[in-house]
Amino acid sequence: MLKRYSGDEIIIRNYSESDLDEIIKLYSTFQNLPYAYLSKDENFIKYYLKHYNVNADSVLVSVKDSQITGFAIIAITIEDDVKYGNVIEFQAIDSQSAEKLIQKVEEYCSKKDVDAIIVALPPHLQKQKPIFLKQWVSFNPNIMIAKCVSPFNLLKQLFSTNNKLKKRIEGKSVIFRIDGVAYKVNSIKDGVDIDIVQLSEIPKNKLIIDLTSQNLTKILFGKLNIVLAIITGKVKVNTIRKIGFVVKLLNDLRITDAVYVSPGDLV
Repeated sequence: MLKRYSGDEIIIRNYSESDLDEIIKLYSTFQNLPYAYLSKDENFIKYYLKHYNVNADSVLVSVKDSQITGFAIIAITIEDDVKYGNVIEFQAIDSQSAEKLIQKVEEYCSKKDVDAIIVALPPHLQKQKPIFLKQWVSFNPNIMIAKCVSPFNLLKQLFSTNNKLKKRIEGKSVIFRIDGVAYKVNSIKDGVDIDIVQLSEIPKNKLIIDLTSQNLTKILFGKLNIVLAIITGKVKVNTIRKIGFVVKLLNDLRITDAVYVSPGDLV
């Protein structure tokens, strides 16, 4: 039985083999647009559908008035202990269909405990500047979008591999409250190792840095001014005496190396 996700007049459901012809027809809708589209035929779509990282429940279609208006193919991959939800093919005839698809892509990837979602928007959707992308971080404007959905794994990866961060919290412990969930970062073994645990209760007299997963991801890629974020409340700190330390810590979180990721490179 196919899963169905309703939202307004758009229905999102899992793909079935009978959808293939109608999906192919979608590409003819874009032939008259002033963009270079690669020709997509039945063999092209079948190639992605049969990829070993694509499952039956990771292919979604949007339907409006019994007509398919878009689809997304998701491949889950792991690279250097980071779990990615790669949308290796994404099409929609309008921003409403695209928005509903993206919402379900995020739900699917969240259930799979991925660390980041990566999707490249088709050119005609880039021009529409759909509102649902406002909270996402763009590696390249209108091309690559990523959103953190697993803060625990993200913090673990950052603090375990960044020696500057290890030194910054040596002998200390910091609590990050991300989307309302608390994670305690402890320096152990004289700063050699890092221990991260999710807390059910927040202890008193501990430094707490409160922010959303979207703003954390923006900090990582230098998309958010940390001082301004603290002033405006996008990042909350429970003690003013630790503001200087927090600014330095969050600056150390930033990924300074050039990053370019293509969905095709990760599958």
